[in-house]
Order: sequence, then C-alpha cells, then structure tokens
Amino acid sequence: MAGAVGEFSMSNAEPGSVHELFDLRATQSPEAVAVRAEGMDHSYLSLRSASDSIAAVLVEKGVLPGDVVAVACPRSFNLIAGMLGILKAGAAYLPIEQELPDARVRGMLRTSGARVVLTGGAGAMRDWADLGVVQVPAGECTPGRQAPGIAVSPTVAAYVLFTSGSTGKPKGVVYPHAGAVNRLRWLQETYGLRPGDRVIQKTPYGFDVSFWEFFWPLSVGATLVFASAGDHRDPARVAALIRDERITVAHFVPSVLRIFLDQEDVAEFTSSLRHLFASGEALSPELAEAVHQKLGIRVDNQYGPTESGECTWWTYRENHGHASTPIGEAIPGFRTYVLDEHLGRVPDGEAGELFLGGDGNLAHGYLGEPALTAQKFLPDPFGPPGERMYRTGDRVRHDPEAGLLYLGRTDSQLKLHGNRIETGEVEAALRKLPGVREAAVKVVPDETGGRLVGYVLTDSPFSPGDARRLLAETLVAAAVPSHYVVLDEFPVNRNGKLDRDALPVHALDAEAANGSMDGASELHAAVAEVWAGVTGRSPVSIDQEFLDSGGNSLKAVQLVGRLRRLTGLDLTVEEFFTAGTVRSIATVLEHRFENLDSPGIPS
Repeated sequence: MAGAVGEFSMSNAEPGSVHELFDLRATQSPEAVAVRAEGMDHSYLSLRSASDSIAAVLVEKGVLPGDVVAVACPRSFNLIAGMLGILKAGAAYLPIEQELPDARVRGMLRTSGARVVLTGGAGAMRDWADLGVVQVPAGECTPGRQAPGIAVSPTVAAYVLFTSGSTGKPKGVVYPHAGAVNRLRWLQETYGLRPGDRVIQKTPYGFDVSFWEFFWPLSVGATLVFASAGDHRDPARVAALIRDERITVAHFVPSVLRIFLDQEDVAEFTSSLRHLFASGEALSPELAEAVHQKLGIRVDNQYGPTESGECTWWTYRENHGHASTPIGEAIPGFRTYVLDEHLGRVPDGEAGELFLGGDGNLAHGYLGEPALTAQKFLPDPFGPPGERMYRTGDRVRHDPEAGLLYLGRTDSQLKLHGNRIETGEVEAALRKLPGVREAAVKVVPDETGGRLVGYVLTDSPFSPGDARRLLAETLVAAAVPSHYVVLDEFPVNRNGKLDRDALPVHALDAEAANGSMDGASELHAAVAEVWAGVTGRSPVSIDQEFLDSGGNSLKAVQLVGRLRRLTGLDLTVEEFFTAGTVRSIATVLEHRFENLDSPGIPS
C-alpha cells in the first residue's frame, strides 16, 4: 500500500517521544474524539488535560525521569490517561493486568523498582504497601493541572513488559521511545490512518501489540475504541463492537481469528473494516485466504518479539506458493540477518537463526539481568560500529520473493494462542507442586491451535484440579497446562536428555474424572452434547470441570458460541468459565430461560 495520506502523515521532524506525538494532535484537533470507552466519547482536549494532571501528581509523589510506574486499571479512559501521564512524567509504564496472580505482580514490582502504582477498578483493591509501593487512583487526579514539562529523550524507556523466563522467573523487557515512535511512523506511512478511523483496543495491555492499538490512533487524530473487560475472549462480542462502533482497524491472534471467521454473518458485522492485522503465532495460508474470501479485505501478517515490537510484515497475496504465510521483510529502522551457529550469513533459501539489527529500535535489555541481556543482545558485526543485534531464537529462511519464512524455534520456547511461554518457567512451577519430582511440558496440536500439556513424575497421587489451582497462583493463565499426564519415566534421546517430541499424546485420552451422568436433565444432556462436540470427549459427570475434559480457552469460546446458537441466550465466556461444569452451566441457562416467555429448551 502506498504512503500515508497528506496531512495525516508523520515526518521525521515530528517529536521523538510517544506522548509528544499525542500532544501535537491534541493541539491540532482538541475537540475531536480521542477515546470511546464504556459508551462515552472523550475528546483529545479532555484526554490531554487528564494526562497532564496525572503527570503532575506523579512528580509530586516523587517519580523521577527514568523511573518505572505501574498501571493497574481496566480498559478505560483512566487507563490511557494514566499511560500518557506516566510518559509525561518521564517514566516508563509497567502494565499490571487485573488477572495476573498476586505473587507474579509482586515479583514484577520488586524487579522493576516501581514505587508508584496508578490504580482503577479491581486494581485499587490490591494492597502492595508492604513493598513500599504507593497507590494513586488515576480517576481521582483532578483535571486542569499543568504537565511538568519534562524533556524526554528518544532513548528513554517508554514501557516495561514482562515475558516468560526460561529460568522460571519472568523477565522485564525495557523498550525505548525511539523504537516505539519508529513503529508508529511506519504504520502511518504504510497504512495512512485518517481522523475518521476507529481502532479497536482489545489486546491485553501486557502484550506489545497493545502499544500500537493505544497510540497509533492517538498519534494521528483518529479514535481509540475500548472493548469491555473480557470481550477479547469473546468473538461474538468483538464482532458486535466492530459493527456498532464502525471499527476500521483490528488485530487478531490467528487462532482467535479462525473462530471469529466461523461466526454467522461475520461479513455483515465487519463491513466497516479497512485494515486487519494478525500476529502472535503462525498465520496459515488457508486462514489468510479465508479472510480475503469472507471479509473482502487483506490480512497483514506482522512479526516481532517483545524485544523489538513489530519488525517485519507481509501483506496477503493469493497463491504465494509457500506452506506457511511469510513473515516478510523488515520495516524501516530494522535489519534482518539469517545466521548459522557461528554467526555467519547463510545463503538465500537455507535455514538459519533470525537476528535483528537496528539498535535504536531494539529493547535496552532485561531489567536486573545483565548476563541474560549480554547473551541475547550481541555486538552487530554487520551494522554501524557499536550497534547491537538481538538473537530471536527463531529459525527462518529467506526467499527472494516472499522474504522471511518462519520455520520454528531453536530452543524450547513455545507459542500458544499468541502467548509466549518458556517451558523452563512452567516446568519449574510444576516441580514445586507437592509430590512432583520431575516435570516437562509441550504443546499438543489440536483444531484450536494447540493445548499445553504437563507431564509429571510423582511420588504421591496427583490431582490435575489441585495442580491448576496452585499453578494459577504464580503463572499467567496461558502458562497453566490444561492437561496433565503422570508417567513412570520420561523418554530420553541418545544423549540422555529429555526427548520432548516423544512425550506421549495418546495418554491424554486416559484422563478421567469421578462421577457419572446420573441425574442429568434434558438441558444437562443438551449442554453435554455440545461439550462433547467441542472437546471430542463426553463429560463423565455433570460435575466434571471443563478443563478436565479436554477444554481450553479457545474451545470455551467455541462452546459458548454453539450454546448461544442452540438456546438463543447471551451466555458469555466469562460466565462459562465461572460455571465450569455441565451442572452449573445448565443452571445459568435455566435462570435465563425463566426470564423468557418461550424457553427454547425445556429443563
């Protein structure tokens, strides 16, 4: 696609920090709608005023340039005002998502050195005073105060995002304004967002994709539209929001995009879309073609680890002839190298490890991890003197026509439904469970893109339900295995090391729960039939937990969609997970039926 459109383009003469880009647009179009949240419009002027006041309060609380300030708010006007306020105070924002376990949050706060947390919603109910952390309610910062006017260099950190760590400890990636602004400039020069455009913000804000969802529209005078909490898991609600709010730009993880496309009348719901992006995991050619056929638009495949943000891209083309969708070529400001184990270049067409150059657009490194930083960010022998390159761990090959083709990993890092998971972190948590002496994990492919399976050697009886509950106290939800297999020993290769590929898949079918379908009503039976159609296994009891019978988050989305079509009721994914069993789901539906004149299924 050609460059940006006239007055809405960015030039290199524009500000070098994220918040200055926003302030420039707020000066040019103060009454334009900057944010649509919870059914309300907020102007650029009101967002600027709120963020200025938050910045002033943060400085009064002792925040200094270069500090890290955590933000724990739900998707809302206060969230984006808080992020901008943190940047205007010269600090970097650290997202604390509502669903993160408290033990993990405490580790993030300690590692980052954050002394202030901007709070709102459920975030205000947590207590970290014992860590010396001060909570500042974002919504109580009185508008009308002047911003502190702190000069921010492009090299200063804009945000800190924590990702899974191979040693069992999450690592904090420190990313600068320079790289963030470079990505915004590239997006605008490539796709030409206009003031009438509306960008949906639904990616959890602990993921780097959320950055452009927040700040691309706000840097060019367009509108940021927040999805409600939990809606990113619910394709039907996302589709309704796209239709009702006339969304023109959206992003999906491919496994979620596949389910989104399966909805009835999806083309009618998405007729306003101009640009659709996919990233986070491999995009199959079949899915890219399905987007083109069903929605009439192209899907652009983006690639980039947290340490770089989006750094390569590829636009859909029919019949490109490759088994996987290419990740394409580097965006401006980045260089890509395909290297062998000796850091020598490999010829086009041959496999190697992908390294990323473009020092100003790479992360500074990992907070408090100088050895790991040195291991992953190496001197760049192909770039200007003194620059670094980042070792991605991704195997690729370069095709002269398609650009880079993703082939897999060089290590044990996993990607599941867009989530980056280090096996070491999950396995370390599994080994801490009572009675577990050794553990391993892997992703077993299925129709939803895969399920995370934990394999354990134990000295005592093992309960999958207890394991999930204990792991959820320290791991993010995506890193908690949905299935568990108890083995007598692990398969090993000729070198005596774990042979992960040989871990048995057939053993998953042996999982069972106690109980029976005794006492099942007609509604119970209807729910169980849909359940079996999605998971591939009938529940052995009306009290069996969904996750114990082959379920995962994406299968829950599919099941909820089918129950909606069967009953005509607006069951949400959140309600489904809260219920979790055939009995409880049926109870929720029964209560809904009681409020209808003509129930669709008798109980």
